[in-house]
Amino acid sequence: AANMSVICSLLATCKAHDVNPKEYLNDVIAQMPYHKNATHEILLDLLPHKWKLKHPESILTKQHGVSDN
Repeated sequence: AANMSVICSLLATCKAHDVNPKEYLNDVIAQMPYHKNATHEILLDLLPHKWKLKHPESILTKQHGVSDN
């Protein structure tokens, strides 16, 4: 349950920051083996709101004029 809550939190954060969650998780999971001794600051850069600055192609665009109903 704890692991699932972490995943749900990351997905909600991606949504809040208009980040494609699939691309985000694929990239971050692929990077994990290289961050075994990472500093706190480096790990913070992996959060969605900072990650998207280095991956602008993964920013979701909202369609204008389309109802969410």
